[in-house]
Amino acid sequence: MDKFVDAKYGKGALVHRLIGYDCSPADNKRFAHAEGKTACRSGDIFVYPLQMWGWHRIECGRQIELAGLPLPMKSSCYFCPAMKAHEVAELPEDKLRKIVIIEANASPNLRTVAGLWRGRRMTDFIRAEGLLPSAEIDRLWAKWSAPDRVIKCAEVASEDVLAAEAIPMPIAA
Repeated sequence: MDKFVDAKYGKGALVHRLIGYDCSPADNKRFAHAEGKTACRSGDIFVYPLQMWGWHRIECGRQIELAGLPLPMKSSCYFCPAMKAHEVAELPEDKLRKIVIIEANASPNLRTVAGLWRGRRMTDFIRAEGLLPSAEIDRLWAKWSAPDRVIKCAEVASEDVLAAEAIPMPIAA
């Protein structure tokens, strides 16, 4: 973000950054944790308008609907450990495939966690809910957990690699 701000406004320009933490207990906790600890361009000012207005998540949704806009999906990475089961179930298939690839790739090296949900794998949920066919999950898992396939260098694990694999392959007749 700092590089984008520098390129758009110039190094040293005073920038106000608006952060969308609401007044829910979870976001109040995140705000308290982040306050004064954010390492970024010196001089930038962080503003939390939803907290200033006293809005919690329900009020945010009400205001969005009053403006005639559709409610947005939760903004988080599709592989966020904080994703709830219903949020994973709402993901498009390409993101579900990427979750399987990420967990499969990590599996040979995991010692203290089972997967992205720490104590369990999102892949197991995807399979149990039938969000992807079991045969496809098995194919991805076999390919990406293979010792010769495991990516050990983060720079190689680009979104392009995952995107190419997340495109469904035609099933041979």
